[in-house]
Amino acid sequence: MHTTGLILWYGVYSGNDIPYHQYVLWAVETLAWTYHVDRIIFCGGCTDALRPHLSEAQSMLDMLGVRETVPADVEILLEDRSITTYENLIFAREFLQESCNIVIACDRIRVPKVFLLAGEILAWVDRRTALGSLYENAMKQPPKGENIMEYILATDDRTLCVFGRDFARPVDEVERQIAASLLECASIDHPDLHERAATDRRKKWNLAPLDNDTWLSIDPK
Repeated sequence: MHTTGLILWYGVYSGNDIPYHQYVLWAVETLAWTYHVDRIIFCGGCTDALRPHLSEAQSMLDMLGVRETVPADVEILLEDRSITTYENLIFAREFLQESCNIVIACDRIRVPKVFLLAGEILAWVDRRTALGSLYENAMKQPPKGENIMEYILATDDRTLCVFGRDFARPVDEVERQIAASLLECASIDHPDLHERAATDRRKKWNLAPLDNDTWLSIDPK
């Protein structure tokens, strides 16, 4: 079975952001050499008002010189429309083969949110199964001193793995991310919550709104 990797990004690369550069390099190398993926999808749309036509995904690719980092037979794809984690997964789903394993790299604090959303959106499991697996993974104790978190969900059709690296974020940023995570997880049942948050971001970054057909396509069901 094929394995597809996703990398979730957190802003258009500025050229001097060393932690982000290290994160992407680590994510690409881990997907290619540890998880042996067949393709990698860089996820992230245009989120910088000063560079409105440069997507996070494209800036990631431009930064890396990625062909020196991964085997030549690993396909690189860009998902360059999303501005939320929810959209990352919805739009990346269009690139996935009908039957494939999925491995997602993200910020460690976002691992539970990404795991729960991806369980329903990409692995097609029901809410109870996704929540049960979330709990089981959360109760696992990582090795002492380990700053990597990994959640795994195996079904009859595929395996979903979400792993994250610690960015050592300040407490106030952690608090905001907890609130954002709760909102995005609720968006599966209440798409209007996602639309509100995404619309606010698009206004903040001076981006054109999505058309009605695109909003309708976000529904994971």
